[in-house]
Amino acid sequence: MVKFRFPTNKNAYDSPEQAASQTAKYADKLFPNLPNRNSSSFVKFSFSLLLDIVGFFIQIIPLSYLFYPAFSSYLLYRMYGSGLGVLVGFIEESIPGLGFVPTSLLCWANERYDLISLAGKYVPFINQLGGIKTVVNNIIKCLKMVVYAIIAFFVYTLYRLFFGGGGNSALGNQSSFQ
Repeated sequence: MVKFRFPTNKNAYDSPEQAASQTAKYADKLFPNLPNRNSSSFVKFSFSLLLDIVGFFIQIIPLSYLFYPAFSSYLLYRMYGSGLGVLVGFIEESIPGLGFVPTSLLCWANERYDLISLAGKYVPFINQLGGIKTVVNNIIKCLKMVVYAIIAFFVYTLYRLFFGGGGNSALGNQSSFQ
């Protein structure tokens, strides 16, 4: 029998960032050969190209937009660490028909050539959008909190499903069929 160990107050995470850091360590152990922030530029380019090609063709699979955007966003974050790139990649992969946008390659080009700074230098109104970056960062933080809440809800639901939970549930008393 498998036992789940939930953190007690003594072992609880102090912040969502600490929980995300711990999750990233586990993911690094599960997938040690995937490219990360320390990989060479050629490896990142090759993997980004592959990720964009897969993202283009995966949309023909029904309901693939339910799982692929999260996987693609995780890989983008692992390779580039850009919250904006992850957000744009998730939205691009979630909306059917936008699979042709090469989000991974744009993240690679931004890392290699610093496209955002170049755009700020040559396009005058880009510098006035500094407040937008703060808004986007706040939105990313809120989305992380929502994802953590959803994960906690599913873990709690699975725990109650497999290990039982006494009393009435939100769906009513499930111990009797009247």
